Amino acid sequence: MGWRALAVAAAAAASDCTDEPLWLDGARAACDAALCGAWFCGDCPFAGACNRTCGLCDAAEPCAGGEARDCDGRCTAATARRDGCCASRFNCASHDFDAGDCEPPVSNEEAPASDWCILLTATVCPPSAMTHTVLRDAVARRRDYVAVLESYAASSKRPLVVVENSGAHLGELRRAAPSAHFVSFTDDEVDASKGKGHAEHRAIRRALPALQRCRRIVKITGRYFVEGLDAVLDTVDADIVVQSTPSPWSLGDGVLRSEVIGFDASLLDALLGGQDESRGRPAERALFEGVQKLERAGRTVARFPALRVRPTRNAELSTVDAAIVDRAPNAEDLQALLTAHLSSIPFENLGQHNHPSEGLPFIGTPAVSKPLLPTLDVDACLSKLVEKNRGGFCFELNFSFAWLLRQLGYSVRLGRSDVFGPPGTPPNKGHLVIFVDGLGADPLLVDPGFGDAIRTIFSVKGGATDPALGEKYNLAPSAGFGLEEFGLAERFSHVLMRERSVGSATAFFDIVGAPPPPPEPMPPIPVYALNLEDDLPYDSPEFVEGLAAVLDEDPEKNIFQAKRLCVLAKDDGHVMLGKDYIKTVERGVEVSRTTLSTEKEWRDALEANFGITL
Repeated sequence: MGWRALAVAAAAAASDCTDEPLWLDGARAACDAALCGAWFCGDCPFAGACNRTCGLCDAAEPCAGGEARDCDGRCTAATARRDGCCASRFNCASHDFDAGDCEPPVSNEEAPASDWCILLTATVCPPSAMTHTVLRDAVARRRDYVAVLESYAASSKRPLVVVENSGAHLGELRRAAPSAHFVSFTDDEVDASKGKGHAEHRAIRRALPALQRCRRIVKITGRYFVEGLDAVLDTVDADIVVQSTPSPWSLGDGVLRSEVIGFDASLLDALLGGQDESRGRPAERALFEGVQKLERAGRTVARFPALRVRPTRNAELSTVDAAIVDRAPNAEDLQALLTAHLSSIPFENLGQHNHPSEGLPFIGTPAVSKPLLPTLDVDACLSKLVEKNRGGFCFELNFSFAWLLRQLGYSVRLGRSDVFGPPGTPPNKGHLVIFVDGLGADPLLVDPGFGDAIRTIFSVKGGATDPALGEKYNLAPSAGFGLEEFGLAERFSHVLMRERSVGSATAFFDIVGAPPPPPEPMPPIPVYALNLEDDLPYDSPEFVEGLAAVLDEDPEKNIFQAKRLCVLAKDDGHVMLGKDYIKTVERGVEVSRTTLSTEKEWRDALEANFGITL
């Protein structure tokens, strides 16, 4: 799996969160005229009578005048959006949506007769009652489901049934898998006190009428794609197919996880134990014990510990264990995520530069003019890194990584950081750091967005040594580093110190354009100033000011405007594309350098070494 799909972008997806609409006489006809009274209110002739509320806001009462309610509880016709007001690409004012999206979300579509059917369970918009659901970002969940459906539609010949239990609209899901059959409803009786499996049990039972012509069913969590599933089922003649793995809930080795289970349709009651809904036992435990009972009764069970289950958010994360999605936050996984990020997503400033035409010398007519400028919009950052296969600047990289960690349940804070330059000059604005709380007595510092990669996480009180390069990190009190001269002594509490043990060919000196020091070991040097108490929002005025410094078009003031660069960490060094060269550094020693004399050579090197095409 590679880091990118673990952070699969939510930016381009529309939210599908809405309660089942209250249909009015004439609303169906209005739909054909691109005026759907159920899904937007500001311009709807029926809006005053609709009295619907927004499913995302859990509004206690209908919005005044039938206007759609946005997610902070305010009623504003100007911001009204189809599908629950928020994050939708469908603009009500322009009525830019398909008439086909105006179908009621409730559906019960029966699958054709088959020896095996695939059942995907889905909750696009987790209601507040589903407290066990970790990833609650409806846009990200919806995007995952679309990716899974596209994968099954392209790879499986088995009938596919999707049961969705939050009443979400299914337009994009249907388009992802046109031949799939959908069961969609709003489950208002989920009881969190009855355990993690309660909603899932209820969804499976709700889907059974659609599966009545299927002899055997493979139930899979809807955000997971099982690679090669058809090939497995083609060779199996068993009542039950299970994935056996160690359980994240410590139920013991060989515990059946709920992500994948196949069973004879007639055995559902035996598998779930009949009363498991009311007892609220986790689906994993109930299914496992059900399988054990059926085995003892002589039923044939096929166990597949090597089933390649791929959570869509991890689809390319080849260096990280897929089970990281299911585990509670921990320092080992955090380090693995940082390593995967640094080795797969480069630090680059290409979005703020013009790029000459291929084949011409560097001084030529720009062929690509400042594509994908850095931004503080998290969705845009994710889209750039994940969908467009690009790298980014510190704000883009750390914003995206912080978003990822939050989706995985980590407690994350963002802090301003100013990078030290030559002595006597003020620290450079335009950096930020990530603090992760709750994994020890003190916060951990994580910074995948620094161009001269900081490869290890470490406690703000204890420091750390990079095991690959031997570099040492620690935080020192900020007094004595000249911050007083620039009025920053009170803003920053600490300074990151870095001691290199070998070599001097570091990315830092290439980026800032300074001559490297002698190759002997260097004494600790200050890298940047920070404040351990910071907890800044994405749109913090300090980040706005920092981004402005990054985008300053004066190359005398802004080193990132002076030249194009792209840096990617390797196991024991880095590869760097500079203004007119590409070089490889291992353990602080430059081992290769190639001069690039034309734009074509430069772009070829960019694509070959970083996978980026302008």
